[in-house]
Amino acid sequence: MSLTIRPLRRGDVEGCLRVIASLPRFFAVSEGGPLGESMRADVAKEAAAKEAAERAAADETAKTDEPEKVGAHRSQSSGASRTPLRSTRPTSATHPASGVHPVRPRRGRHGMPDDEDEPAPGGRSIAQAARDLGTQGGLVAIGPGGDVLGFLTWKRHGDKAAEITWMAVHSALRHKGVGTTLLTRLERLLATQGFQNISAITSAFSHTYEPTRQFWRGRGYAPVLELEDLWETDVALVLTKSLEP
Repeated sequence: MSLTIRPLRRGDVEGCLRVIASLPRFFAVSEGGPLGESMRADVAKEAAAKEAAERAAADETAKTDEPEKVGAHRSQSSGASRTPLRSTRPTSATHPASGVHPVRPRRGRHGMPDDEDEPAPGGRSIAQAARDLGTQGGLVAIGPGGDVLGFLTWKRHGDKAAEITWMAVHSALRHKGVGTTLLTRLERLLATQGFQNISAITSAFSHTYEPTRQFWRGRGYAPVLELEDLWETDVALVLTKSLEP
């Protein structure tokens, strides 16, 4: 399959939402439904707020003569996390974890579907997906006809670590390598920018997500932490991978 991988743009949001809507556990996209005009207005509002914050940050940086880092949007520190952590031993000695970024508690379930297996956990709201798409860095896979076939979003933690926050491929295009292509491209881009570690979060124990855990492990991501209180109904598993320059 011929794919074009490029940075996520504001105009891609609706196409990405249609990808999400193709997954069994999410709403269908409808012009008159929750993903119609009101949803696009919310996304535009989020993007405008993000741009205003970036301009303010750039002005502040100029005043202090500190160079801005290259990458996705910085996360705001909220102090020490109270989320109970349980260490897990990496399953592959070939890909030892080099460190884990702090993870802030969030409500609901959160995870990344891969291109071959299960969709994202059901508690991940499509409204949150729209906000993420409007405010976070990301990549999209574009098919020969110009449609969005898959996407991923990510955010940075400090200067050297990144977290994949969303990854989805249209349900009709599983087993085609779209997700793997997106992931490989992101890893290369981050490595060239000096990032040393990338992570993903998925369900720790749900049998439904065993194929997803296998997907991440098969691409060099080692399980390092279980977060018991990150979600209300499940234990989260953090998997990390070291990036080579």
